[in-house]
Amino acid sequence: MPAADPAARPWGSWWWLILWGLLVALALALRPLLPVDETRYLSVAWEMWQRDDWLVPYLNGAPYSDKPPLLFWSMLLGWRIFGVNEWWPRLLSPLFGLAVVFLLMRLARRLSPGELAQANTPLTFLSGPLWVAYSTVVLFDTLLAACVLVALLGVVDAWQGRPGRGWLIYGAAIGLGVLAKGPVVLVHVLPCALLAPWWATTSRPGGWDRWYLGVALGLALGAALGLAWAIPAGVRGGPDYQRAILWEQSAGRVATAFAHQRPWWWYLPLLPLVLFPWSLWPPLWRGLAGLRRESTEIAPRFALACIMPAVIVLSLISGKQVHYLMPLLPVFAILAAAASRGTVEQARSWDTAAAAMLLASGGGLLLASPLLQRETGAESWLPQIPRIWGLVLVVGALLLALPRPPSRQMVALSLVSPALLIVMHLAGTGLIRRIYDLRPAALLLKRAEEAGRPVAFVGKYQGQFHFLGHLERPFEPVTRDSVPEWMANHPDGLVIRQQSSRTFSTTPLFVQPYRDGVMGIWEATPADKSPTVTK
Repeated sequence: MPAADPAARPWGSWWWLILWGLLVALALALRPLLPVDETRYLSVAWEMWQRDDWLVPYLNGAPYSDKPPLLFWSMLLGWRIFGVNEWWPRLLSPLFGLAVVFLLMRLARRLSPGELAQANTPLTFLSGPLWVAYSTVVLFDTLLAACVLVALLGVVDAWQGRPGRGWLIYGAAIGLGVLAKGPVVLVHVLPCALLAPWWATTSRPGGWDRWYLGVALGLALGAALGLAWAIPAGVRGGPDYQRAILWEQSAGRVATAFAHQRPWWWYLPLLPLVLFPWSLWPPLWRGLAGLRRESTEIAPRFALACIMPAVIVLSLISGKQVHYLMPLLPVFAILAAAASRGTVEQARSWDTAAAAMLLASGGGLLLASPLLQRETGAESWLPQIPRIWGLVLVVGALLLALPRPPSRQMVALSLVSPALLIVMHLAGTGLIRRIYDLRPAALLLKRAEEAGRPVAFVGKYQGQFHFLGHLERPFEPVTRDSVPEWMANHPDGLVIRQQSSRTFSTTPLFVQPYRDGVMGIWEATPADKSPTVTK
């Protein structure tokens, strides 16, 4: 087989590692911790650190049952080594994403040891906006994706004649996946094991009975690892916490999610964005259409056995978020690499036109945003972004549309999403900090705590302030109607409140823009002074 064209390897010679490092550096340097998810997860780890309790996660003084502890353990381990800091938890998702890169290439080599892995094309197709953006955010999904790929490598090990090692790896990865994000890991790793007679195309020595026995043993090992934490944690956390982690956070979410409820079709219109720019690249879709049902090639069948059942199950689950699709993206990369392998050299110069037009449209919108605001009279955050970045997008679109050899089209397209994210960080850093940086408010609350002043939070508190301010006492949750009574009982207290309106019945001590509204801090007995305002 001829050697792969070096031009078809945009990530060769470690260039992808340099780009990864640039994205991570920009995220750490320019973007604050984003509420409510990033601030909440670091606050949970902070409270575990304060309590010196690695068994039960806590948030605002109560056991936190929404997520298992593996990511929090990773944060605590780093703090044991480096001391409490912000950069280590924020670096974890990129590091897990880096692990996914190596695991993906290993899985590609195992499934197709020839041209598919040599060209590094699976890594090329892992460059969409969903993966690039969310792999720099403190979430559980890159960790889950790494667990999923380890489990899939275990399945391949078992298929290629090493069942003992394979099912041990499979079970251990399931256990880690359960500790990372709960039983949802089974959605991503169980179908490919159950559908092995279809993707493997030939029977295994010993028959399929022994295969399914190995699957069952792997599941048992994974369940045992998960229960090794859940049972003692449930005993310590109490009956409500035990019920939540053993039932409500798994089966309860399937039937009726307590958050993020969406219709079954919600993912479908998002897929073109999730797969951008490859969703606009005709050679990929020509290759997918050309995959023959009777083909004996394992890689695309293996990928389809992972993707299709998982998408169906995730669509049927009540709670949906776009980043829940992230563990599927490495497997899609293998499918896309296999599908496009025979069609890349047939690509035409205009095959990147759709992606270029989309970039140009975004740049034009930024350039025209002051005019649009003046003509419509509507408030918008777009005019706050320097228009030079709109020009950057337009120039980038022109460069993308330049005629080039087919293999270099993949290079150009694989750089689109990382370049967009870089532009977003550079262009929007001021706006993002104004809207999402809660550190000034957290430091004010820290001073209040040191002075012994009680603090109440109106509504459900999501941990926005405890890590940022290194706070050690929980806030008192209050309803809007009970605020006057609480203030009367705590004349030296502070009340935190979020609201969409920018008009106040009383003057707050502190106010700042927050997401789509404002966040204010009020004194129960206001002092005669002007409020602190962040703009």
